[in-house]
Amino acid sequence: MERIEKEGGTETPVAQAPRKPVLTVAAGKAVLLGIGIALVLAVGGYFGFQSLRAGLTTRTVPADLVGQPVEAARARVNQFRLRPVVVYDAASTGKSGLVVKVKPPEGTKVRINGDVTLVVAGKGPRPTPIIPPALVKEQHSGSNTTPPAVASKVQVPDVVEMSEAKARQKLSALGLEVEMKAGEPAAHAGIVQAMKPKAESLVDKGAVVVLTVSTAQAPTAAVTPASTLITVKDYAGTLGTDAVKDLRRSGLAATWSYETTKIQPAGYVVRTNPPAGSQLPYGSQVTVVLAKQ
Repeated sequence: MERIEKEGGTETPVAQAPRKPVLTVAAGKAVLLGIGIALVLAVGGYFGFQSLRAGLTTRTVPADLVGQPVEAARARVNQFRLRPVVVYDAASTGKSGLVVKVKPPEGTKVRINGDVTLVVAGKGPRPTPIIPPALVKEQHSGSNTTPPAVASKVQVPDVVEMSEAKARQKLSALGLEVEMKAGEPAAHAGIVQAMKPKAESLVDKGAVVVLTVSTAQAPTAAVTPASTLITVKDYAGTLGTDAVKDLRRSGLAATWSYETTKIQPAGYVVRTNPPAGSQLPYGSQVTVVLAKQ
């Protein structure tokens, strides 16, 4: 409030408007400087965050991969948390087994676990043979089921106590040759009593498996007198075991031998010695000649 002196010696107060504060130049500069610092910090923080984020989510394709052996290059790419994909180029002029090209190029930013293709000179390794599922299932189905090996080796199945015909069929299906050997007389002739090589042995395809087959019990002399002459039948083209059993039932001693020929299938009769039609005394020996291919 101001006082104004008037005539007569009296003062009269007069109201004045409030003064507005005046911003000094120094204060203004301080404000602008603070705003500038804040902007710089904000921009720097943003770009720093983006850079940190990029470093956490991306990797740089390593250098010096070209010219490296494929396994060394693969291991180096894995160290950078990237996934190597190997592609072989048979038309490349580079040394076989060495990396000749990288996609994307070395030094490129790639997301973590991203693919890095390594182009390698050469044809690459041969694929591993795949065993069919049916064969794998058969291998675990039982001890008497022996599938053929993937390579040239074959595991011999157990055919003891099988009939000669069934054992021959099973062995032939595996590419094995079969020869028979006369065994002990038994109530049931034509049953495999022993085998060589033994079951589960590994042999080459085409190997010979010798089967010892039971023979029929010879009839007693009271049934067929020794003076009786027995006629040898024509067994050509019949199964060897059947011919042997029939000869022994008729009172003759039968054995067999093999002859390499294509006249009859393997294991079938080619001829007898003495020949068919011969009349022999009871107990005489007849050799049955079987085909062997």
